[in-house]
Amino acid sequence: MTRPLAEPFLNLPTMSHDALPPLLSQTGAFSDTATLAAAPALLPYEVNAPLWSDGARKRRWLAVPHQPGTPDGSPAISFSADDEWYFPSGTVAVKHFELPLDERDPALVRRLETRVLVRSLDGLVYGATYRWRDDQRDAELLYEARQEDFTITARDGSTRVQRWTYPGRADCLSCHNRTAGSVLGITTRQLNRAGADGVNQLAQWSAMGLFTEPLPAGPLAALPRLVPPDDVSAPLSERVRSYLDANCSHCHRPGAMAFTSYDARASTPLEAQNLIHVRPVNDFGIDRVRYMKPNDPWRSMLLVRLQRSDTMKMPPLGRNVVDQQAVDLLHAWITSMEGPRPLPPPVLAIDGDPAHGPLVIT
Repeated sequence: MTRPLAEPFLNLPTMSHDALPPLLSQTGAFSDTATLAAAPALLPYEVNAPLWSDGARKRRWLAVPHQPGTPDGSPAISFSADDEWYFPSGTVAVKHFELPLDERDPALVRRLETRVLVRSLDGLVYGATYRWRDDQRDAELLYEARQEDFTITARDGSTRVQRWTYPGRADCLSCHNRTAGSVLGITTRQLNRAGADGVNQLAQWSAMGLFTEPLPAGPLAALPRLVPPDDVSAPLSERVRSYLDANCSHCHRPGAMAFTSYDARASTPLEAQNLIHVRPVNDFGIDRVRYMKPNDPWRSMLLVRLQRSDTMKMPPLGRNVVDQQAVDLLHAWITSMEGPRPLPPPVLAIDGDPAHGPLVIT
């Protein structure tokens, strides 16, 4: 397997304060932007547990710097079985988002945005969002966050309006923080699976020389792996913990936030996650609430906030649609645990504002 030849940074700036290309077609990420044909430098990859993005379809690529004539001295990824990987300066991660517009026709989609994340010369990262034009042939750089509404047709022919939020440049580092390694979703747990060609991605990347050292000796099955949350053959607890790792652990981990919180990383044993029976930082006026309270979905804060779309919603950025599959998954896990018979659902006033409540959590 041959490592793709990738110039550092593609056509993107080496530092965050330098000017970005105004068009996606100028970044060097695609050889044909109109057809979304990735440049040869970009390596496609798949993940085990995708981040929820309001039902959008996503495609992912990574370009790790490798210049001709330096096969042994080219930068490489610092591999870790349990922790985040470290990517060399000049690495570019690309993620593309499309929204299905008609549940009766899977081919009818709208290209929304393509994001780039770059490891700059100073070792930090910066990100940028390119919003696709209405003609769907190129995308333009966004400087500030923006919202846009789309009409979605359901299977029965009815329609609904779905709002999409494009992140501004300042929003990127809210999730792509240094404590979480800055580059999210490209880890052993996520990539330990077959790619589109049926070959395990970790084995393939190791054979390409993308890691500073070859993979540890032994079968890949011994390395950590998240499970897809919709994999009904996997234990319920593993599905939930994989979802939390993929969707929450970049912020909910030690050192990532100023206040104490639970640890969503799947590498942390369940009993050490400060999750079950632990009082949350903000109870939002819910009596006897915990992050996760066995057999009591109404007083399990993770579930409460996951099914909200107001000021209580979690995550607070980049979500406008409730992930109902995840809600059902967490509800099933909570009610499968042994615990006292739950009290009636609590009454909640959002942020203590009578204009918004009280509301009954169901």
